[in-house]
Amino acid sequence: MLTRTLPPEQWWIGAVISGIALMIAIHPIATTAKKKLFLPLMPLAGGAFLFIDTAGDESAYPVVWFTVIMLTFVVLRIIFAPYLSRQFALVRSGQQMQPLTGRQGAVFWCAFLVIMVAMFIVI
Repeated sequence: MLTRTLPPEQWWIGAVISGIALMIAIHPIATTAKKKLFLPLMPLAGGAFLFIDTAGDESAYPVVWFTVIMLTFVVLRIIFAPYLSRQFALVRSGQQMQPLTGRQGAVFWCAFLVIMVAMFIVI
């Protein structure tokens, strides 16, 4: 772990940065103005709930989990960018997105698990 000596106050800085990184990563996913407004609210709502829930808590573990999950989704967005680009091209051309196959879902969840474990080891 590269950051095992960080106090909870410094983990909050990482949580804010990871939340902003996720908002930047998922912003292109939104196709309408309404979605562009509401999609970034997901990490903000999660961060607000986390802040309220951990007020006065000496442990940094919930904030570490939040940071790792946000960064995991950012990495997944980068890894699966070609697939998402193809899906969004279909939507822009007026067609429906292709349904996710079982194999694609398994690849996503395996990648999610591997990346999350790697983040916990590195962070």
